[in-house]
Amino acid sequence: MIHQLNLVDVRTTNGVFTWNNKRIGEHAVASHLDRFLLSESIATSSGDHHAVILPTTGSDHWALSLTWLGLGLQHRKLFRFEHYWFEDPNFQGKVHEWWQASEPQTGHCMYRFQQRLKQLRQRIRVWNKEEFGNIFEDKLQLEE
Repeated sequence: MIHQLNLVDVRTTNGVFTWNNKRIGEHAVASHLDRFLLSESIATSSGDHHAVILPTTGSDHWALSLTWLGLGLQHRKLFRFEHYWFEDPNFQGKVHEWWQASEPQTGHCMYRFQQRLKQLRQRIRVWNKEEFGNIFEDKLQLEE
C-alpha cells in the first residue's frame, strides 16, 4: 500500500523500534509499528523533515515526534552550480566518489534520488568552501 500510494516512510534518526512487549531475554520482542508516512510531493518539496523517538513514558509504544520546516520557513541559500568547479581537475572524480559513498535510503525511487542529491549538495558546499573560499567576498575586495 505504501508503495502504491507513493508514500515515504520517514525513518527515525535515533532508533528503529517503536514498540516492545516489555519482556526480557529470549521472549523479548521489538517491532517498528509506529511511523510517519508522507506523500512523495511533500517529502520531495524543499522543506526539511525528520522524525525522532521520544523517551518512554511507561507504555509499550514509544511516542514519535515529526519536525518539518516547510516552505517559507527556510532561510537557506539556494544551491547553485558554479562553472568554475570544472577547472579543478579532481572535481568530476570527487562528485562520482561522493555519489557512490552516499548513504543508502529507503522509500520510493524519486525520494531516494532526492536524498542522495541532498547529500551530494552538502558535500559540494563543504568542498567549495575549503577549495575556493568565499569567492563573492574575494570579488568585493578586488573591486574595492
